[in-house]
Formats: sequence, C-alpha cells, structure tokens
Amino acid sequence: MTRKTTPKNSDLSLRQRIDIYATDADGLAQIPLKHIAFIGLEDEGAVPQELRDTDLYHYDSSVEVVGDNDGDCNCREYCECSDCRRCSACDCRTDDCDCYDCTICSECDGTWENCDCYYDDEYMEKGCQECIDNDNHTCNTCARQAFDENSITDCESGSNGTYLSCDMNCDCEHDCGNSGDGVDGEIVSPALPYEKVLEFMDKHHVIQSNNSCGGHRHFSFKSNMRAQSILLNREFNDRWLPTWLEYWGKTANINHDSAFYQRLAGNVHWCKPNYDAIGQLMSGRTKEEYRYRRVNYCYGLHETMEIRVLPEFQKFSLMRASTIALAHIVDEFVEEYKDDIKLMRVSI
Repeated sequence: MTRKTTPKNSDLSLRQRIDIYATDADGLAQIPLKHIAFIGLEDEGAVPQELRDTDLYHYDSSVEVVGDNDGDCNCREYCECSDCRRCSACDCRTDDCDCYDCTICSECDGTWENCDCYYDDEYMEKGCQECIDNDNHTCNTCARQAFDENSITDCESGSNGTYLSCDMNCDCEHDCGNSGDGVDGEIVSPALPYEKVLEFMDKHHVIQSNNSCGGHRHFSFKSNMRAQSILLNREFNDRWLPTWLEYWGKTANINHDSAFYQRLAGNVHWCKPNYDAIGQLMSGRTKEEYRYRRVNYCYGLHETMEIRVLPEFQKFSLMRASTIALAHIVDEFVEEYKDDIKLMRVSI
C-alpha cells in the first residue's frame, strides 16, 4: 500500500493553504511569502484611548462607532494650530505639502503657469545649450529651476485650499477631558515585515467596529515596481482577488449576509469594484475619488498597492486570518504572472 504524503508547507497550492489554514492565521503565517516585502495596516473603529496620543492613531471623520466620547466637546472646531491644517489635495500638513498647484512664486504669488518672473537673461545657466538654441534667451528649463529656487508652498493661496483636521493631539488647549473606552478613528501601522504583522495586530487593534468600518491593507514588494506592474493586470482586480477572497470567505464560514460579502459585491462606496488604475496612478500625491476602489494603485502617494475590500471584522480572529490570507492571495498572483503579465483567464 502506498502511503499518502502531505506536501511541505512551502509546496502547498493557494487552494490547499486556504483549505487548511482559512481561520488559522498563525499556521498560515508560517508559510513564507515570495514577493511581498512589507504590509501596512489601517484598521477603522473604536481605537483604545491609550493610543490616542500616539502616531498610531489617525482621526477619520467617516468612522462612527462610539460617537464623541468627549460629550459636548467642540475642541476640534476651535483648533487654531497650523499643524492641524491639511492640504485639500494631498491631505499632508501644510508645512509638508509639495503639491504642484500649491507651489507659488515668492515674487508674484503666481503658480508656474502664471509666472513670468524668471525669463530674464540673468537666470540663464552658463553654457546651457537650450538657452543657446533659444537665441541666447532664458529657456524653460532654466526659468523653471529659478522658479523652484524662489518659490514657496502656500496651500491657501494656491488652487487647492486647506481644511482643518484636528485629532486633539496638538498644542491647542483641550480642557474637556477624555472619557469612554475608545475614540472613533483608525489605527495605522508603520510598514511591517510579514513576520511582524500578527504581532502588531495582537498589540494594537480596535476594540469595537461596525459594518461601516474597513480594514485596509497596503503592500510593497521586494522588486516593488515590477511586482506592482504585474498587479496592474486587470485580471487581478476583476477576477483573481474577488474569486479567491470569496473562496476564503466560504472556507472560513463567513455569513453570506455579512459586511465582508457586501464589500466584496461592491455595495459599499469606499471599495467599489471599478478598475481605475490609470486614474489612481495619474492622481500622484493627491487623494482623489479614484481611491475608493477594492484595489487602489497608490504608488505615487505611498509606493504601495492598497486593498480596501476587507471589513473590520468584529471577530478579531477573522481580522487576523483574513489579513494573512489576503497576503498569500496577492503574493501568489505575482508568482503566477512573474514571467508573463499579459491578460490571461485563470480559473481556480
């Protein structure tokens, strides 16, 4: 009689890995990934109060789980800190913004398209061939260099404008106190090596969530640009990702009426199934409506690819399991298409 042998973990197919480890995050995490280098976590819900004054907490106005735990507090509305002003285009602090439209001339307050201050011959670079070819007048390259050297970033004066985003961790006086078990927002991790993801999640996770909350996952890769080019294949967004996530959900016995399937079906505004890779990549450092897709190709902003389809499972063990399973689903696509990134029909 021939003895049936069990494949080594590293030799298991994606289907076998999900069949065996659908709800066993620790077991699946023992199987190494081939392409993913780092994973970033964004978990929405009620964040523990002790994280409120740390870099891990981000205020998110779309999250409404426990409500305003400061009672009738209006401190955010009266914040006057410049640190809490954000650029409407890139969501960066105004001091950190480098948006094209927010960069203005220190002389005329115009953007590059409206500024004529640097076409005088004094701004010609010595020996510049473009200037020589331009009848010895300042060329666009030299003028732009002079503009960059004499410009400032001013989101208010630029075309983008600003908005207030106070998380009550600034230097303004908040004398209303903090109460309650949590505060609405999200826990945002640094870029984590794969083997550190579960350790971070076990230490830092939301204490309550509802159907509106998402668990967003960012991925970067050992060969980052090549892997992300492979993942631009529309097959990943349209078939591979939803099909394998649905398979995981069924194997993990996820309730068919749950937030997981609602998000997977595209019934949630924040993770529509549309494939908008071009719009997302062209957005660069801005956060446009294009990002509210199941896959957000945000290389220009974070040098990552973001998967927004996971809900913030109220059962924490499913949050752990879905995160590791998703990593294997992403990693396996890169492996499958590493030698051929043309559109293919792959069935499972």
